Amino acid sequence: IKNSLELAKDNPAVEEKRIPKTDIALLPEGGFLLANQVNIVGVKALDINGKGISIQGKVLDSKGKQAAQFKTEFKGMGLFVFKPQAGEVYKVKIDGQPDYHFEFSNITEDGIKVEFIMKTKDFFRFHVITNSKLFQGKNYYFAIMNRGQVLFY
Repeated sequence: IKNSLELAKDNPAVEEKRIPKTDIALLPEGGFLLANQVNIVGVKALDINGKGISIQGKVLDSKGKQAAQFKTEFKGMGLFVFKPQAGEVYKVKIDGQPDYHFEFSNITEDGIKVEFIMKTKDFFRFHVITNSKLFQGKNYYFAIMNRGQVLFY
């Protein structure tokens, strides 16, 4: 019995067509994109062996205009900022990988989210953003938990 990777190694034509050479993840901080707000998007690129690789690319709107660009830095990871517009669909193009296809199409028009900004020895910095009047002008409380135990609130 052979798995799909072993079968592909036996048949180079199968490997070329079915197994992606690169695994690229585009990860909006907070889990989704908020329309008309500056969002942080994480990038992670791995080769077929799971090792981080360097890539660069761009985000294009439906008219082909560049909305953002990015590149990975350390161990195939990077980030970029992006301000998507409501109702727009954005395509991601990776330099040197014409077969890569990804779209940002599900952009939240009314929401709130927390984005992680940075960590130092003494503190973590988070950013709360919203594009809705429903969430503005209210008090919110933040709690950090680990394995069901509250560490900070």
